[in-house]
Amino acid sequence: MPTTPEAVLVWVTALAGVDALLRSLPLLATPALLSDAGLRSWPFARDRWGLDRRSRFASRAVDAVMSYPAVMVVVAVRAAGGLLLVAAPFGGTFTLVGTVAVWGGHIALLEVRTRQGLGADVMTRMVSAALLIEQLAGGSALAAEACVWFLAGLSCLSYVGNGWAKLRVPAWRSGEALSEILATPMFRVPSLARVVEARPAVGRLLSWSVLGAELLFPLGVALGEPAVWLVLAWGVAFHATNAVSFGLGPFFWAFISPYPAVWYAAQALHS
Repeated sequence: MPTTPEAVLVWVTALAGVDALLRSLPLLATPALLSDAGLRSWPFARDRWGLDRRSRFASRAVDAVMSYPAVMVVVAVRAAGGLLLVAAPFGGTFTLVGTVAVWGGHIALLEVRTRQGLGADVMTRMVSAALLIEQLAGGSALAAEACVWFLAGLSCLSYVGNGWAKLRVPAWRSGEALSEILATPMFRVPSLARVVEARPAVGRLLSWSVLGAELLFPLGVALGEPAVWLVLAWGVAFHATNAVSFGLGPFFWAFISPYPAVWYAAQALHS
């Protein structure tokens, strides 16, 4: 594993590149999703932003970039940026260009175009923004160190925030929320849904195991090895299971991309 902030950012950058690339390829393969008749149409997003109330120049400029098929150029640029980060994550001009392309693409596609507010989208934007700021700061040792600690804190806070949000909801504490998720057509997993419906105690156990692990995630950093390996292994398994079972592939790459920074923080606190 990497032992310096600069080496950590190589790993984070490469993982962020994979995230950007895998988010872009499905849109390039099925551009109809972004057409005016698609699920992510620009007219719907345009109304939400109230562009008709903006200046004519501003609305036309945004329309020129966000409307279909012009938006496919944005998708292609983000994909190229992701590929560049995977191929050249070591800093320098190529990494800077790739980071700008990825960050700009995320803002355009995840914030302006869709703005679903999903945790994975927020994490993706935050990670790419942190990498961009580090690159714009010249990639100095201080900038790399600050970026790594920010990413480690971001990862820990995201899990604590999600766990705390679940803890405050009675349906999550009782296991009913999980049962409802498994029963929805989009996320339904028939075999697990039947088990949870027949044995509510299993639903409660699974619910508490998830929110408990999220709340305790920062202990991996505080306690060091082997605790940090346990929480990271749990995170990989948790997001991989969600990706396979519920089709939440973007969550996997978005949330594991800062993991090298989490590992580094644990090592630094106990060195």
